[in-house]
Amino acid sequence: MVYTDQDLQKTRHESENDTLLKQYINSVLIQADACLTKPLPVFKKGKMKAESQDLVDRAYLLGFAWRWTHKKTYSDFAIKIAVQVCSFEGWGADFLNKSEMAHGVSIIYDWFYPVLNELTKKTIESALIENTIKPALKVYKDAKEIESLEKFTIQQEDSFGTWKEKYYPLSQAILRRHKKEWWPGCNHNWNMVCNSGNIIASLAIADKFPGITGDVIGYALQSVKRAVKSYAKDGVWGEGPFLWEYTTINLIYLLSSLQTALNTDYGLSSSPGISNTADYINCIKSPAGKLFSFADNPQDLSIKPNPSLFWFANFFSKPYLANIEHQNISESNVDVRHVLWYHKPVKGEPVKNDYCFKGPVDIAVFCNNYSDVNSLFLACKAGFNQYNHTHLDLGAFVFDLLGERWAEDLTTKDLGKDNFNLPEYWDGSPKGRRWENISANSYGHNICIVNNKQQDAYAKASIVKFYSDAEKTGAVIDLSKAYPDTYSAFREFKLTNNRNSIEITDSFHLKSSSEIKWQMMTKAAAVIKGQNEIELQQGHKKISLKILKPDNFKIFINPVKPIDNKDITEDFSKIEIIAKDCKENYKFKIELALIR
Repeated sequence: MVYTDQDLQKTRHESENDTLLKQYINSVLIQADACLTKPLPVFKKGKMKAESQDLVDRAYLLGFAWRWTHKKTYSDFAIKIAVQVCSFEGWGADFLNKSEMAHGVSIIYDWFYPVLNELTKKTIESALIENTIKPALKVYKDAKEIESLEKFTIQQEDSFGTWKEKYYPLSQAILRRHKKEWWPGCNHNWNMVCNSGNIIASLAIADKFPGITGDVIGYALQSVKRAVKSYAKDGVWGEGPFLWEYTTINLIYLLSSLQTALNTDYGLSSSPGISNTADYINCIKSPAGKLFSFADNPQDLSIKPNPSLFWFANFFSKPYLANIEHQNISESNVDVRHVLWYHKPVKGEPVKNDYCFKGPVDIAVFCNNYSDVNSLFLACKAGFNQYNHTHLDLGAFVFDLLGERWAEDLTTKDLGKDNFNLPEYWDGSPKGRRWENISANSYGHNICIVNNKQQDAYAKASIVKFYSDAEKTGAVIDLSKAYPDTYSAFREFKLTNNRNSIEITDSFHLKSSSEIKWQMMTKAAAVIKGQNEIELQQGHKKISLKILKPDNFKIFINPVKPIDNKDITEDFSKIEIIAKDCKENYKFKIELALIR
């Protein structure tokens, strides 16, 4: 599965004349040798996310190394790992762990099958059945039965009882109400990862257990459509780039396993947004190497290579994606999946610099030249404040120039590593404690605040206008639902001065006299210059922030204060431009530009 013997022969043939591929293979074999010195996995009670993901990585690494070299040391150690994991009870507290454990064990079973003895085969088969396949079948059947019983009733209610039931996908809400496994009904990363692992496990032993594995595959294919639909319309992943990577590599595992085992992926790869999703993730990375890391994402995400780009380059005939990924790879960070999905560098790059992606989150991106580290880069977002992992930040933006990021999107390193342990972090109701977290609430993002209130936790916003031509370039976001004290609110971004600066215009139709605060987070040293200008400096590089409208306001520059020491791990300042007694139709207009 995933990487066939024919794929292996193709890699051997290509490596004879491709020195870069040879280098990647050698780096992978060095990693495999190092893997031999690592201890075997150790069982622990509770969640085993790190252990399950490490198992998947080790399975592919040792599997490729053995298939490439036929060295017994690789097969012996991989089999030891599989037998050790099969002795673990239950495979973790979360189904996410069970599915990833099943994925890793299944790859070892499938790729090392010729050298497995009968006892080991039965041990693995039994563990897959008892720890994942049987539990998965029960979860799918429960979900189908409960949804069919309650769907009509729930749809007729004016209120679903709780904010979760009202704003989660309907089937997910129903399953949560019954205190059942909810992931078959959700539309985010859990759905993709669980279903992908369940399908891979079922395919691995389908010839020996056709009944139960066929049932699981059938249910999983229906469930996973929910997650696949979340890539529509244009490939944006609403949970942000960190979870795009996690979800999308599991999508690739899913598609590859189906294609190699059954010669079909049942049309999943042709679903709306799938062919464009790699373009989305590539375009939100600035020429300076910084991602627009909206939602729960780590600040250092952009430094990690992404082998998924090779798969998309091959499958959708987009060689420029491979060129970009080759630039991210060094000897120290080659991944075995770079070899499995290898695409050689070729000439040619995408011709567009400006993009608008529509989906659960709308993204507009503007860049003068992705090959020039000093180039202007602007990205902004709209979307739905209740989408999984999102923040109260409709209209937020990031801005790069001269190789530096001047307008930052606050993210938290610990959260990006799945440390979601702040009190009641998942309570996204209007008064939920999630919104006490500065990196998730409205006060920690580059947006406006009206009357010191956070954005409506249930608000939706969309990019209603996008324009990019020789004469003018920009985007307009309708934020009317985000601000309860307004009749309407719009934010427009424009590239000005030959695309060397930007203007941000916020237009409010206010219900009554209000206070409006325009805010921006930055790591730059910020100094007030005169009445309407702030000078921003990083090293020897400087830009200016000018307030073109309104006329009466006050400027404040203060450190960002987290709710505890774990919340924000780097030094940020918040620029606040506050206007009081704002009436009726009121505008803020801000320019960010080179100091001339």
